[in-house]
Amino acid sequence: MNTSLRATLRRLVAFSAIVLPMLNAGFVSGADSWKPVPGNIMTRWAKDVSPKNPHPEYPRPSLVRDQWMNLNGLWDFSIVPTNAPQPTTFDGKILVPFPVESALSGVKKTVGAQNRLWYHRKFTVPRKWRGQRVLLHFGAVDWEAVVSVNGKAVGSHLGGYDPFSFDITDALKSSGEQELVVAVWDPSDEGPQPRGKQVKRGEGIWYTPTTGIWQTPWLEPVNSAHIESLKITPDLDALSVAIEIPVSTTGQNSDLKVGGPRWTQSHSLRQRHPHQQRQRQGNRDSPPQTPVSETLVAQFTVPLRLARHADVEREKAGRNRILLRHAQDRPRAR
Repeated sequence: MNTSLRATLRRLVAFSAIVLPMLNAGFVSGADSWKPVPGNIMTRWAKDVSPKNPHPEYPRPSLVRDQWMNLNGLWDFSIVPTNAPQPTTFDGKILVPFPVESALSGVKKTVGAQNRLWYHRKFTVPRKWRGQRVLLHFGAVDWEAVVSVNGKAVGSHLGGYDPFSFDITDALKSSGEQELVVAVWDPSDEGPQPRGKQVKRGEGIWYTPTTGIWQTPWLEPVNSAHIESLKITPDLDALSVAIEIPVSTTGQNSDLKVGGPRWTQSHSLRQRHPHQQRQRQGNRDSPPQTPVSETLVAQFTVPLRLARHADVEREKAGRNRILLRHAQDRPRAR
């Protein structure tokens, strides 16, 4: 055996002597280190939860786009005092989108009004998304969320129950890994915000707090002019549906065409109001920045072939009955 081979074997033996005891002691990272916090009541579906594929379904079924990136999975996390700066090291891993107080998050810790919960992860934007705007969506974060990408503040949001999104295109690097950080503050029952039955010490009819990301975060590419949402208002008496489509665009004029199996309509968009993103760094009252785009609205009226209407009528015996009729058979007011 030559000298170089013996030296290589000695290095391998020394490496094994250091690494193997760590593995035996449970010193692992990533998905292998996550597990639900034991000692809690679990549903029969809890055993199927895994860091590899938590909540894989598309989170917005009413407005589906083919290209998107699910950000559920293991994130770095830290819990620090509210006046402390962004941490440079983290306490461990948390499984998103389960709130930090839950067993399935792998953490099960209370944050409280005196602390802030920090999330951190990295992601890579697919090359085929180049030339498009990239939107970052959150299904829900309880309660105050401040979001930054690559050290640049991209927006903030107050509210624990509603979805929100930011255009992060201008904060992205041209290539390579991107860094995403979310800072969350949730006063629970120490604050004035809507919180349902959440309290610091859940007992009786009161619930454990739900702090942080608790609905799916995801990315999607869009064109510079793109549909933001849909508002559908039925008019059963007229057998029609009014559709309002807000469109975000950087241009002054746009045309939108919508259609179904038996109808197609086009509409020239008119200006409605500026679309602004509130950006701040820990200051709730800072003013929004200059609008980066406009929200225009298209309105369509779509005929219905069949519609049903629910009514409540009092019968002769004096009891109310719920009636379901075809809209065209509904008695009209005289």
